Amino acid sequence: MDYLTEQCVLSDVEVQSEIDRYIEWPGQALSYMTGRCRCPCSATSCGSG
Repeated sequence: MDYLTEQCVLSDVEVQSEIDRYIEWPGQALSYMTGRCRCPCSATSCGSG
């Protein structure tokens, strides 16, 4: 909690909410980063179709 409070512009309630989210859905951050790394062009190609 200290790290997020020092590094981010979030209230204590928002920090606690983020911590709870990662505890409840541990695969979410991994899935997000996997998709982000594997599909870097998908955001730019969505509008060109």
